Amino acid sequence: MANDGPHPSYTPKILDILAKYNSKAAFFVLGNKVKSNPCIIKREIKVGYEIANQTYHHCYGR
Repeated sequence: MANDGPHPSYTPKILDILAKYNSKAAFFVLGNKVKSNPCIIKREIKVGYEIANQTYHHCYGR
């Protein structure tokens, strides 16, 4: 399970490792990170990983 992504440098590395070992995963994503990293989320979807929306962002105290 991955949380708070997709991250532009870490998430592709995680996806490569998961592919190497033919593993399944669930990704809990932030909407603002999805918006800024659409290619990564499309890759997760294409592979068939479970995607869940955690929230749009983590802005506390507003």
